[in-house]
Amino acid sequence: MISDERLEQIAYGDEWYPPEVKEAVLELLAYRKAWREPVAYTDARNLRYLSRGRETALVWAKNNSEIDDIELFRKPSTD
Repeated sequence: MISDERLEQIAYGDEWYPPEVKEAVLELLAYRKAWREPVAYTDARNLRYLSRGRETALVWAKNNSEIDDIELFRKPSTD
C-alpha cells in the first residue's frame, strides 16, 4: 500500500505529475484521513449491553468524551 508520505510527495513535491493526478491524490489523502478519525465515543458499559444482545447503546461526540472512552470508527466500504 502506498503511504500517506508518498502521496504527499506526489501532490506537493517537485516531481512533475499532471494536475489531474495531483488533484486525485489530494482527494485520496483527504478520504484516507477522514476514515482514521473517530466518529463517536462510547464506554465499556455500553459495549457490554451490546454484547448481551441489546440492540442499541449510547454514543457521544468528541466534545463530550473522557479519557477512558472508547473510540468508534467508520467501517470502510468494501465496494
